[in-house]
Amino acid sequence: MQNKIVSGDRVIPAFAIFMRGIISGLIFSWFPAMISAGNQKMKPGSKRRIIMLATGMTGIAETCVDHQNTAGTMGSGTLEVFATPALLALVEKAAWELVQPELNAGETTVGTKVELRHTAATPVGMKVTAEVKLTEIDGRRLTFAAVVKDEAGEIGTGTHERFIVGAERFQQKANGKHSC
Repeated sequence: MQNKIVSGDRVIPAFAIFMRGIISGLIFSWFPAMISAGNQKMKPGSKRRIIMLATGMTGIAETCVDHQNTAGTMGSGTLEVFATPALLALVEKAAWELVQPELNAGETTVGTKVELRHTAATPVGMKVTAEVKLTEIDGRRLTFAAVVKDEAGEIGTGTHERFIVGAERFQQKANGKHSC
């Protein structure tokens, strides 16, 4: 005879409940997304929610190459092609827009490390798309893989690292620096 548990007007085999608990435990121990940026000081009365980030999440940012984002205009060269600094900015935009909705109020991310290869030129008038994938979560450090394409194919690849920070505290610290 099998052990059974009564739940409301349903009879549930004890083994099914046991397995549901095991599976839930495996999912939550495997699921690396449930992190909290707990190393930051909290103001009295503030509430912190669990940040839901998961490796494998992807984000996209797009732009059209115009004269504002060319090497000639941005100062990274003389040609009227998509500038490498613009490629980097597009990767950063895709990464922060991906994770920002999942952060606690008052938190943001800042870029701390980039390794990019800009492998092909893109002329004015062509659309450029950066796709990032969250590949690693280590506390407040987030690592992304990036692939950038124009309408003709791949134009860049690389990795990008961001940290979760308290926006107000970070800004105050930056503002505290003195100019020359």
